[in-house]
Amino acid sequence: MSGVALAAGLAALLAAGLARPTAALQDDAPPEVDPYTRGQEKYVERVGYGSFGPFLWVPGATTSAVVEHLGGVPLLWVETEHFRIGSSLASYTIATDQVERNKIEAELKRLSKQLPRVKAGVNELDRWLRLHLFAQRAEELFERFAEDFGVGQDDGPLLPDEKHQLLLCANSSTFARYMQRYHQLPAETPMRVFEPHAGTVLFACAAEQLESFYDNDTALHALVARSVALNLLARLEQAAHAPPVWLAQGVGHVYSRRVDPRYNVFGNAALGSMEDAWDWPPRIRARVKNGDFPSTREMLAWTTRDELDDPTHMLVWGRVDYLFEEHSGDLGPFIKRVCAALPEGEGALVARQERALSEAFDLEPEDFDKAWKRWVDRAYR
Repeated sequence: MSGVALAAGLAALLAAGLARPTAALQDDAPPEVDPYTRGQEKYVERVGYGSFGPFLWVPGATTSAVVEHLGGVPLLWVETEHFRIGSSLASYTIATDQVERNKIEAELKRLSKQLPRVKAGVNELDRWLRLHLFAQRAEELFERFAEDFGVGQDDGPLLPDEKHQLLLCANSSTFARYMQRYHQLPAETPMRVFEPHAGTVLFACAAEQLESFYDNDTALHALVARSVALNLLARLEQAAHAPPVWLAQGVGHVYSRRVDPRYNVFGNAALGSMEDAWDWPPRIRARVKNGDFPSTREMLAWTTRDELDDPTHMLVWGRVDYLFEEHSGDLGPFIKRVCAALPEGEGALVARQERALSEAFDLEPEDFDKAWKRWVDRAYR
């Protein structure tokens, strides 16, 4: 098996069958020339693109070869400052949900400042426009992540040897063929893949993998935001040890909830109905008031994601939300310390994290509990 693959945790979101027929995703092939830049150099440069392809995607295969190997699937490609992105996403009719409409309209307005042919008031996103939007979203996330963690956007720690990769498929079958062909992985759920020998960091998924309440562009954006943030986090620590479970899961939730807090990338069944399960702050405040939360010492001892049930995911988001709000810009040094070499002996995992909290934030575990409880009482009213 090449690389190290991590399945994105979708839990109850991903059902066994396919909710939508494949035919519904097979639009006519998109125009060969992007209609928003029309290939004109001034617009390509203005939006910060390097190429629409072909370019090298994996060792020994260009984007053109990938399309051929996948049976001619109509993939669109773009290379931005920090990403190489492929998309076979179908056109998308913007939902009647006003929150999504407002979000996409604001994104299109930002994009139209660079590409005047983009209009903000459209009701449908064609395939090229979806590619442009995900390129903009990826770069905006990269910029925000660098700001959050106090690192320069061009700093080596955030960049693999090659640019970050993002592959967005319409169909699960295309996604599965790609993962088997290029990463020798039997994959049914979205995946993050690290290929050390190639110097690449990839997130790949299929829109078809999101169903029911999550079958929309905003939920897909939330999934991509979470997964790209975790890829950036993996690059930032640059150590033999991955970030601890509570921290990685909390960071993922922070970035997905910034897109739209209604779409959490795991099952919400334990938190109430889908209509209100996303509203975490009052739930956290109630648990803190009743003392119903894991202590910092308990949290630091977790070693697998399986140790977190849905309410615990909610609580680790609250912990990391506190760190982002109170220590934004100072998180980079904490990550490097928390992922440093393990000391010897029993309890080494906890000891490493305790030392990182103390050196980065001057917090002992009990201090972290007290400071977080005070902050929750103030911030989650």
